[in-house]
Amino acid sequence: MNDFTILHLSDLHFNVKNNILPTLMNNLLDDIADQVKFIDNNIIIVVTGDLIHKGNYEYEASVLKFFRALSKIIGDKFQDIYIVPGNHDKERNAIDKMILEKYVFTENDSIARKFKAKYWQYISYAFNRHLKLVEKIYKIFYKKNLTKHMIIKETYGVNVTEIGNIRIAFIRLNTAWACVGDKDERKLKIGLFQLMDIYEQYESKKIPSNKELKNEYTITITLAHHPLNWLDGREETRVQSYLLSNALLNTDIYISGHIHDRDVINFHNTTHSLNTLVSGIGWPDSENLSSSAYEHTYSWYTFNLDVNSIDVYVRKSDKAGTFETDTSIYTRPLFKEEEKIAMPINENKTQAFIEISTIKGRTTKVAYMTTKSLIWMKSYMNIAIKIKAKLKMELEKIRKQAYEELAGDINSENLMDFLLGGDSTARDELRMSMEQNDDVINKEFDAFLGVICRDILKIIEDELYLLDRKKHDLRVHFRKLYFEENKSVYKKLSVDCSNGRNGTGMRPINGELIMAAFETATPLIASVNKSICRESINDNNKKTDKNQIWSDFITMIPQFTGNEVKYRDDKNNWKSIPWITFGVTIYSCIDKSLLYLMDYYRFDKLVTESIDEFLWFFPVARESFDKYVKTTGEKYEW
Repeated sequence: MNDFTILHLSDLHFNVKNNILPTLMNNLLDDIADQVKFIDNNIIIVVTGDLIHKGNYEYEASVLKFFRALSKIIGDKFQDIYIVPGNHDKERNAIDKMILEKYVFTENDSIARKFKAKYWQYISYAFNRHLKLVEKIYKIFYKKNLTKHMIIKETYGVNVTEIGNIRIAFIRLNTAWACVGDKDERKLKIGLFQLMDIYEQYESKKIPSNKELKNEYTITITLAHHPLNWLDGREETRVQSYLLSNALLNTDIYISGHIHDRDVINFHNTTHSLNTLVSGIGWPDSENLSSSAYEHTYSWYTFNLDVNSIDVYVRKSDKAGTFETDTSIYTRPLFKEEEKIAMPINENKTQAFIEISTIKGRTTKVAYMTTKSLIWMKSYMNIAIKIKAKLKMELEKIRKQAYEELAGDINSENLMDFLLGGDSTARDELRMSMEQNDDVINKEFDAFLGVICRDILKIIEDELYLLDRKKHDLRVHFRKLYFEENKSVYKKLSVDCSNGRNGTGMRPINGELIMAAFETATPLIASVNKSICRESINDNNKKTDKNQIWSDFITMIPQFTGNEVKYRDDKNNWKSIPWITFGVTIYSCIDKSLLYLMDYYRFDKLVTESIDEFLWFFPVARESFDKYVKTTGEKYEW
């Protein structure tokens, strides 16, 4: 976790001479020092343009003083620093507009290279002092270890940071070369020549310095001064195609500044995603026309590559010019609580949905995960754990009760050890003896199914109430197979309901979803499989009693041994159908997430496990239990 952290500074706009730091910059350094305490190591500094204000390099001394102080603060946690030019770093000249008039948008490689060969030397001249300043900043951080590849000779290019077995490609774009004035928005150029040069560097640097590493990048991060939407429309489209293409620049993150604001935007196509992160200190307070101090921002980005996530921490200045957490950008309650935005590095590598089971012949449906879904997931896990523990306790009670009833009838010294401790030494002998006491076994099995319904309902109700402080309306039930007039029908066996319901709304059904769930051996949700439960849905729509109208339900077949009945159909063919089924019905659409999670996490296996554990102790015979149910009385009448 926490493989590396990027400190993102942008639009510093130094405008003070004589090696003096403005109050805002001192406050910024103080805040960085406070935040660095929470970062272990591997800090990479990126500065996305506008080191100085309005192209005035008389402010250079203050810039260098700031970075000397920053270097001391970061200390041995420092890994690398990368800087790209902004429009204020450019020294404007008279030929800028003339050169831009010669520029044409082209997809022709030859034309693009000719433009660079003829004009780039004049364009670059405007950034000469910027490059000299950047080299001085680099020397502050790298000291005697400054190598040729770290000395920037050009305003754009590709650099690679290696941390252990991680290789991070940093693409530096020059989005400022075509700036000519205050109305540059949607007019800026990148140029095919720049993208071609960068691509060649990107490919050539795939070979790592450490031969043991793979010839590929772990992650690619592009740095630029301007957001993509400041480019000319055609230029923006071309840059996006390069960045989003797995075969070209394969960029995961785009970091920029310029707009003196903060933002997080995601672009993606079917094969690739691109997160854009924007932050910036902004114009000096002395030139801000508002009556209060300008709101300045900077950001920290912590990359957790093993879990494909980024933690975004945004800091902003208050009216006093000191920095604090920027809560305005954290729109979700969880983000505000954590004081960060958590997001995937690559959306396409993240399964942002769960698969919902469907009938045979249909592809699975998906439910996309939301913040609410994740909260529900936590609740579901608590539900499953509590149900499992509770049913184990209930089974122990039943075993003790059964021992008291059977002890007088079964002459075995091992009965106590078996029923109370699970000793299997005399299991076969005892099971043969217990089969002669099937009334006791049937009664306990019946009671246990009722306990399952009761405890599952109670635990779900309690856990969901903790989730949102609302009462949830559910029904938990078992059905059992009957044969009537040579047709199979499933009737109520055990049921427990919320809010005073008594289960009277459970009509006998002839299969529908049950048979499909049996064939697929998976839970099935009615709303996801409407084509095979039209009868139930139509019947539900016709109800006049609003209290009986359900919202959705899930049907599942416990996979315990013996839960299968074979019979001959009208054509004398052998058929297999389930004996006992289990289901959960909801009466409000707010509880659909519960059904989705029951499907995804195979709630039927939890029910199966509980029944299997009962059957290990008590040999329930299907024919005997069917007879017991028929003779029990009104409980099973409809």
